[in-house]
Amino acid sequence: CPTDAFAGPGWLDARRCVSYLTIELRGPVPEELRPGVGDWLFGCDVCQEVCPWNRKALPGTEPRLRPGPEPAPDPVELLGLTEEEFRRRFRGTALWRAKRRGLLRNAAIVLGNLSLACIRQQRIDDAVGHLHQAIEVLEQTRGGGGLNVVFTAARELRPWREAAVVVEVNDRLLSLM
Repeated sequence: CPTDAFAGPGWLDARRCVSYLTIELRGPVPEELRPGVGDWLFGCDVCQEVCPWNRKALPGTEPRLRPGPEPAPDPVELLGLTEEEFRRRFRGTALWRAKRRGLLRNAAIVLGNLSLACIRQQRIDDAVGHLHQAIEVLEQTRGGGGLNVVFTAARELRPWREAAVVVEVNDRLLSLM
């Protein structure tokens, strides 16, 4: 489990579960758990995949329970959705449960995590691009939920801070405070 939600054999601490954090939690994701969210925008099925009981389960046959044909939304795509577009697209789907604000919070965390991954690989232009996208989310949600992970990624850019684009990221982040 990426957030160490399994406190022991057969014991799941749901408060640490990526599915809980990205779907049910209405407030900010605890800072120490954000790296574990990784690129999971909505939910996580790792525990289903590793569960020994599920190895014995037969595939489901109920057509209404099969995944839909639509791929998972892109975090950047979510940025452009108005409240009305969100309602039209996601009402009646599982994504509706997280609400628009929750999905935007998750998008900011995912984009911040992607930025950190790019920084570790010294792909600075990609990292800055992800940060700008995350800042757009934060501007829409007035800083809710993902601000710390974006600040962490921006701090990791310090070795490259002489680059004008890094200065621009920092200026945008400061404007959110």
